[in-house]
Amino acid sequence: MSALPPKADIWATRNNVRSVLEAVLAEFHRGFPIFVKMVRMKINLLGNTMRQFAILVAVVALSAVPAKAAATWQEYVFPNDRFAIQFPATSVMENTPYETRLATGLSANVYSLEYENILYRATVVDLTGRIEKGANFIGEAAYNLMREGDVIFNDFPRVGNRVNATFGIGMVVDTEDGRRVRASFYIANGRFYRFDAIVLPARGDKDQAVPSRFDQTLRFNVEGP
Repeated sequence: MSALPPKADIWATRNNVRSVLEAVLAEFHRGFPIFVKMVRMKINLLGNTMRQFAILVAVVALSAVPAKAAATWQEYVFPNDRFAIQFPATSVMENTPYETRLATGLSANVYSLEYENILYRATVVDLTGRIEKGANFIGEAAYNLMREGDVIFNDFPRVGNRVNATFGIGMVVDTEDGRRVRASFYIANGRFYRFDAIVLPARGDKDQAVPSRFDQTLRFNVEGP
């Protein structure tokens, strides 16, 4: 019977395996950064052996993201509302009243698309003459969403870099009616922006990563008409 390898070699092999798995997770982080951050938070609570196994499970799960969803996404530019974002297909825009306690008579341009039982929605409210209340618009929207169910994740996303960076608030909420709402809120270009990717009950798998792609493709450096 052949001799067992030295203990040091075993640990070196384990460390190499973990390094490879970490590298794969890092690649997924480029497309789904907030989702991978959630995975890492849970993995870091485990012991060394279980942590390595959990990383492997996470890599396998992320590899199962449907190729169809990734292949059909493309960027759509909305110069009238000064933003661009990717949708998996063409959205529909409608102008609707915007309900808020902070002002009266406001309306919102809402770009929405339901695709494979996920509702993608971008809401834009012009805050001309009210921009000083911008932080309150973000706080109100986040507060209202929080009251719809259980908050399972909070984040502070950034769009752009350096002096052009725009910071916002991100949330993932499981609502009482069975939806998982991934939302982010920003003030930019004199407007209040809200972006939602809502996993509907009919989808079934709340933990799949596709919705995280939506707001990760956002940019505000769009010139007006």
